[in-house]
Amino acid sequence: MCFNITLLARILINYLYFPFIWKASTVRVDFLLFDISSLFSTSNNRFENTNACLCILHEFGWSFSICIRSYKNTDMSATKRIAYWMSEKKSQKINWEEFKGISAKYGFELFKLDLNRSLQMQGPITVFLHKLTDIIALADQGDSNCSKIIQSVESYISAHDKLIVIDPIDKLRQLLNRYQSYTIIQKTDLHNYGVFTPNFCEITERNTNLIAEKLKAANISYPFICKPQLGHGSKKAHEMLIIFNENSLEDCKAPCVAQNFINHNAVLFKIFIVGEKSYYVERPSLKNFYASDSCSILFDSGAVSKAGAQSNLSILEEAEVSKVPVPDDWVFQKISTTLRKAYGMELLGVDVVIENNSGRYGIIDVNAYPGYDGFPNFFESLFQCISDKVNAVGDKNKITTCDSNKIPNNDSRDTKTTII
Repeated sequence: MCFNITLLARILINYLYFPFIWKASTVRVDFLLFDISSLFSTSNNRFENTNACLCILHEFGWSFSICIRSYKNTDMSATKRIAYWMSEKKSQKINWEEFKGISAKYGFELFKLDLNRSLQMQGPITVFLHKLTDIIALADQGDSNCSKIIQSVESYISAHDKLIVIDPIDKLRQLLNRYQSYTIIQKTDLHNYGVFTPNFCEITERNTNLIAEKLKAANISYPFICKPQLGHGSKKAHEMLIIFNENSLEDCKAPCVAQNFINHNAVLFKIFIVGEKSYYVERPSLKNFYASDSCSILFDSGAVSKAGAQSNLSILEEAEVSKVPVPDDWVFQKISTTLRKAYGMELLGVDVVIENNSGRYGIIDVNAYPGYDGFPNFFESLFQCISDKVNAVGDKNKITTCDSNKIPNNDSRDTKTTII
């Protein structure tokens, strides 16, 4: 292949801006990325993927050492790149430098995607790791800026069929609507293993007579929990009501989802799923409630069930304290594998309670990309998930990672494990 070195040197000098490092009469120029394919005559094909080093170009008496990486169809073969995006609030809770180090260990570059810039200009991207739930929710509610962002992301994904997205946007949308999310659980075979979703129905009207009819048709009894239909994208998604009687049905704020309240001795189990790995923690929850003439109780589910929370709504009667349920790890494993497949997602959080008396496992909520608080070796498990996805698409250079199955046990009551 022949090309004009002098022409190339003139272009570099006259038209490109670059930093100069002066050493006597020598100027050294390092280029991270420079597509020189247009300078070559290769019929209809672009210049092949390679690292071309043009050393000591002489022009105007200067000596250049230029390192140029050219690429084909904007795919960078030498480096795999993980682009991530999360809200600033969530990003601050994650040690990205640690994950950056782990990624680099296996030949991946980790960087934060700027959604306000052209995604094409920030590419190429091998893996897109994100939590866009809030932006998707706002876009669906008519926010023009968020709509523009999501359209841009979806266009980029559509144009790059080899891009690995964790998790796909269409799958995330399943979790934005609680009614749709519960319906997916209901369609699985988990009922064969003593697992269920408490009876639920969608409420879209304010007429209390119609609400009462819907509750009866769905076999929902008092007390029940009234949850916002929107599962993500707003603080209000966690604002819920316990309704004790028919006289309080006017408290239901449509659109919402009514779900039977299951007495579970104030213990909630959060299952964190990362690909084929899962881990669960025990958290405080609502105490046992029964039908009564009491007024409805408004509460924030996030505040009641966060680690270390001490809400009055979680204080059991003295006779109930000794009835703390003990979960079966195998059942939690079955829940994890089944829901991962049902939702078609890799990063999930599942809220489970164990019903008093019956001992059945009730799934009361599912979340995308949860906090993973207390998950041991989280970044190793996350990268294992990523490498599994990359290898699954037939990458020539298989990634070999350490054995992250060896997740240590923690004897505290707040962190009990199950590993898939």
